[in-house]
Amino acid sequence: MFVSSRPLTLDHAAMKFVITLERDEDGVWIAECPSIPGCISQGATKDEAAANIHEAILGCLEVRAEQGMPLTVETRLVEVVIARWTAGSARHHFCARDGGRACR
Repeated sequence: MFVSSRPLTLDHAAMKFVITLERDEDGVWIAECPSIPGCISQGATKDEAAANIHEAILGCLEVRAEQGMPLTVETRLVEVVIARWTAGSARHHFCARDGGRACR
C-alpha cells in the first residue's frame, strides 16, 4: 500500500487517499484508488504509477463532482491473519469471478 505524500486539491480543500500498487503479469505497475470506484492507472515504475494515479484521482473527482455523484465511497483497510496455511488446507474459498459464492 502506498499513501501519496502530495495533497490533492479540489475547491481549495486538501484530500488524502490511500492507493494500492501492484505489479501485473507483464511487469507494469497498476495503481488504484479503492475509495473512488473505477479510478485506476498504471506506469512502468512504482513512481510513475503513483504520479499517474494522482492525475487520475483529480480527473475522477472532477467528473464525479460534475455529475453530482459522491466524491468517494467508504473503504476500510482490514488485515486478515492466516495461520499455518498448507496447500489443500482450505475446503472452500470465495471466487471473485463467481460473484463471491463459495466454490470448491
